[in-house]
Amino acid sequence: MSTDNLNEIWDIYDRELNKITEKRRFEKLNKGEFHLVVSAFIYNSQNQILLQKRAMNKLNYPGYWEESVGGSALKGENHIAAIQREIKEELDLDLLVHEENFYMRCIEENWIEDWFVFKTDFQISNLQLQAEEVESVKLFSFEQAILQLKDFGIQTYKR
Repeated sequence: MSTDNLNEIWDIYDRELNKITEKRRFEKLNKGEFHLVVSAFIYNSQNQILLQKRAMNKLNYPGYWEESVGGSALKGENHIAAIQREIKEELDLDLLVHEENFYMRCIEENWIEDWFVFKTDFQISNLQLQAEEVESVKLFSFEQAILQLKDFGIQTYKR
């Protein structure tokens, strides 16, 4: 059984990120409607990048490796507030998020994904993983991370 909250409320946007309505997660989005998703890669001064393995009870892509943190913005959250919440929830890591951490925006079929990048030093043993979301985390070199995501990550799925 999935632990995803299908009743959470999302702000719904047009392609230019103008809010047009609100919907619950379980409601179908119409053509031209998008919800905001945030994702981040976190790496350290040894150029090791943190990747997470999704929990097996996730609705989408259970057990797959992906970015350090990520998730959907909730009603009323901008991308800064959403990524800060996701980092705290999934890793129990207190990172101060600034607009300078924003890296790029991708527009997908029915979501707009804002990507962030953080360089910070942390002890992986001090992270408290949100069991409902994250099965495990591991540090990889950039080259190893690319291979891990290619071989065992979400990107292996065709859209």
